[in-house]
Amino acid sequence: MIKFLYLSFPIFLCLLFPACLTKVKNARSNAGTVKTESYSSTEQMEDQTHPLFSAAIFGNEETVVRLLQSNTNPNMRAKDGSTALIYASRNGYVSIVNQLLSAKADPNLKNDDHKTALIWAAFNGFPDVCDLLLKNRANIDWQDRLGASALMYAASNGHVKVVEILLSYKANVHLQDQFGGTAMTEAMQEGHSQVVALLTRAGAKPPNAP
Repeated sequence: MIKFLYLSFPIFLCLLFPACLTKVKNARSNAGTVKTESYSSTEQMEDQTHPLFSAAIFGNEETVVRLLQSNTNPNMRAKDGSTALIYASRNGYVSIVNQLLSAKADPNLKNDDHKTALIWAAFNGFPDVCDLLLKNRANIDWQDRLGASALMYAASNGHVKVVEILLSYKANVHLQDQFGGTAMTEAMQEGHSQVVALLTRAGAKPPNAP
């Protein structure tokens, strides 16, 4: 199982994503201190209560559009490095993701754990968001601080549709995380037979295969 580090993410946001909460607690009990990302002094840093972040988290498209039309920076960072695009992507709000991308939000910005909008969308199983991000040049093979890619997270969580989309964009099935795991080992460990079949057809091999 891929481990997750959320040490820099506020508790109230974790409560918005109950499916992740158990993994958050486990990661915190096992993880050491995470080195935070340094940002340029020209970047706009805000806390997670900024209206754009709140609108992206709760799916308020009207507010997102209004703020973008008033020249709010779509690439402003929260204190953990997250962006509105990351928040909207992790919640599956396709229309908000589209609005942000149309306003030149950068799909390859990452938070302190080096997770991008695509990684979050893949982790939570939102194929339409993944497709939209990839059409806007999201880095499909970006690996986070643990070395895990979007494909690894989708495979680990059994998100068949997401895996299909990532493979259609030629995601690298051979990438390894810092523990030596791959998308195939994650899918096999979690018993996701459909994902294993998809990865096999894409050229992935099980552990210790010749």
